[in-house]
Amino acid sequence: MRRDKLYLSYEDWPEDDQRCWETAFKAGTDLFDDSGPAAHLAEQTRLRLQYTYGKFLAFLSVHDASLLSRPPAARLDRTIIEAYVRWQPASCGGITLTNYLHHLWMTVRYICPGEDWSWLRTIIKRIAAQAKPKPEKHHLVTSETLYALGIELMDGAVTSANATKNISIAHALDFRDGLIIALLALIPLRRRTLAALRIGSILCDLVIYGRSTSQPRTSRQSGRSSTRYRRNYRGASICT
Repeated sequence: MRRDKLYLSYEDWPEDDQRCWETAFKAGTDLFDDSGPAAHLAEQTRLRLQYTYGKFLAFLSVHDASLLSRPPAARLDRTIIEAYVRWQPASCGGITLTNYLHHLWMTVRYICPGEDWSWLRTIIKRIAAQAKPKPEKHHLVTSETLYALGIELMDGAVTSANATKNISIAHALDFRDGLIIALLALIPLRRRTLAALRIGSILCDLVIYGRSTSQPRTSRQSGRSSTRYRRNYRGASICT
């Protein structure tokens, strides 16, 4: 369902709502001047609450605009909250919805402090209990781990090819992939730059050594080189 308004700016709020907001967020000028119950909130929190409440007012203007003529406390009940939840787009997950309702609850507590909003808090807790947590982010893979993977792929391809005395397409692809991974772990390149590399011209003779101290840097017996790939493995991979 397409919505023309997802947020009602503060200037478009009903006068009663603006007046209640100003009272709630009024900051005292001295020790003898009364402050509003929300005067202690940080500016970022105020903006977040203002956005959430503007979103709720936009819903009311679409759902039933006549409700905007009522006092703020007289608009909110369980039926309206249920309709507000259903009004949210399908992409709005349980955690996001919980945050919206929590900020709405905070707002009405400040602008209508004489009302009992515990029932709204109960609904928020129920929705939060059923909300699916976001999947954990995968840990970043270090260049050292990628380098080790590249070496492992190349060594595995060479060992397997020597054992069978035949270089198959799988061996060639494993060696190629390992060479690319190890190269990028050592020298990060953009995809376009990597694709422009040409073995035998731009990349004449690249030798990649293991980091183990048991492998002398002057030895090429491991076969981890672009030259060996070009001579022994590249022809098999081209067949794909």
